[in-house]
Amino acid sequence: MLLCSDIEKPAQNEILRLYPDLHADIVVAPHHGSVRTTEADFLQSLDPDIVIHSCGRNEYETQQQTEHDQSARHFYTPENGAITIRIRKDGSVRIETTAR
Repeated sequence: MLLCSDIEKPAQNEILRLYPDLHADIVVAPHHGSVRTTEADFLQSLDPDIVIHSCGRNEYETQQQTEHDQSARHFYTPENGAITIRIRKDGSVRIETTAR
């Protein structure tokens, strides 16, 4: 799991430079999932199974139109509410949301 916090494009590029083979099963998208501050290749290079975007409604609507990574499951706080990830001892992942 990679928790990106508020890293911007230079930090994302540096992570990919330092760790070119880095893979994360789960990624909390950088900068709340903003399409303006996320490097185009960053999420694709990490090849996550799950991406969490903790963004506002306006960002959510923009991201829905520009989302490039179709292989990952994307969760958005405006749509899914609180998102809980449970990783079991066997490595399996369970996702719970508060949305109805």
